[in-house]
Amino acid sequence: MPIVIATVVILSVMYVMGYRYRPETNEIERGGLVKFISNPYGANIDIDGQRLSYTTNTRYDASAGDHKVVISKDGYRSWSKDFKLKSGEVLWLSYIWLLPDDIKQNIIKTYNKVDSVAVSRSEDIIMIIEDSKKPVITRVDASYEKNETAIIKIPSKLYPAKKLKDARFKIRAIDSAGRRALVSVSSAGQEKILMIDTERPDQSMDISKIVKAKVSYVEFLKNNSRYIYVVANGNLQKIDTYNKTVSNKLVKNVNKIHQTNSGLFSYVKKTNKSNSETDIGFYNDYTLEDTKVKSVKKDAKKLDFYLFKYGHFNYAVINDSSKIGVYDVALDDVRDVESAFQRIDSIDACGESTHILPSPAERFFAIGCGSYINTYDLELKELSSKVNSLGDKYKFNWLDDNHLWINSKGDTYVCDFDLNNMQLIDSKIQSKGLLLSNNGEFLYSFANSKKGVAFQRAKLVVEK
Repeated sequence: MPIVIATVVILSVMYVMGYRYRPETNEIERGGLVKFISNPYGANIDIDGQRLSYTTNTRYDASAGDHKVVISKDGYRSWSKDFKLKSGEVLWLSYIWLLPDDIKQNIIKTYNKVDSVAVSRSEDIIMIIEDSKKPVITRVDASYEKNETAIIKIPSKLYPAKKLKDARFKIRAIDSAGRRALVSVSSAGQEKILMIDTERPDQSMDISKIVKAKVSYVEFLKNNSRYIYVVANGNLQKIDTYNKTVSNKLVKNVNKIHQTNSGLFSYVKKTNKSNSETDIGFYNDYTLEDTKVKSVKKDAKKLDFYLFKYGHFNYAVINDSSKIGVYDVALDDVRDVESAFQRIDSIDACGESTHILPSPAERFFAIGCGSYINTYDLELKELSSKVNSLGDKYKFNWLDDNHLWINSKGDTYVCDFDLNNMQLIDSKIQSKGLLLSNNGEFLYSFANSKKGVAFQRAKLVVEK
């Protein structure tokens, strides 16, 4: 009896560790586990040409090695992926997105024109300025199927009526809650930045008046929109909107700056003319510390620096226009900067036109370079294949943590983070204001029409 119990225990442990009997080889091999999660669920799974007896969402024990999976469902376009499974690996295919065979657009409203748009992906909010000459914001709550709409007039106290005739209004950004907007107002060669509270317009304020300087960069602190960071006259400063106060100069001579989800601001300073060196570093909103990373013999125009935080890990990307260096970063101890930044990869860049865009969760970053685009996976440390021949005026952005949209030559496509499963959505969509609802059921966009600009919604779920 003890022998039987010991045998059962050993076999159970081996099973948990991924060992399976393979009748085709008459051997016990250690494979891996693949987890399938699709939107919508209930899709068929074919692995290496064999249809499984169950559907998504599910898991499958597969042998180690190369495989091809095809996911399909009636009424939807199929999704496929080639993957390599290692012994003992758990591979999550949790981003499977099936699009309808026939995507139909429903026009919500047609505008004469749409001059600027901003979206809050976390709250499904869209803000629109239809005519840049009019101080009016349309706020659309897309979290409801009926799309609740509110019209907000920018308070006249923030802009003199005598200057209103020549003023041009533009939405620069909105906070993660979809309540507050940063709006620029241009007139007679001058620009000011306003913070508009769409729920309580009387609480709106003139940001430029608070900092008393020309603002070149403005953004809400991502994890607390009470605070706004600006670069005013080249200096990074923090505004407390509750008290209408501004901090001292946190970082001086800033040329470029990027914010992470965790309140880190990576920056490139203006080039020192005496030695042609440019400093890069970061400011930590939590510790209130400014850390210089290093000086680079490169003009600031040809240099960019990004910090990302994914899970418990920190990464850095330094683009010097010829190469993109990717680094592991130990932010808990940056006293020795050289040891804190460990290079893990190097990617070819394409000069000053190289554009880097992190995904919302900061696991991936997309690289726009000349007429092509590719992406990098920081967790797997892998560079995707390129998508070429996009032309020199293509646009791209992230729809969610795992999917991109690309607008090229008038056509708009969506694809996975690794640029696989490229699917055409529409040939009239403008390259602004695309929003995928949090439940994945609707895609909102703006499209050219004979009557102006159509604000439209595509339903991505096939009715049964």
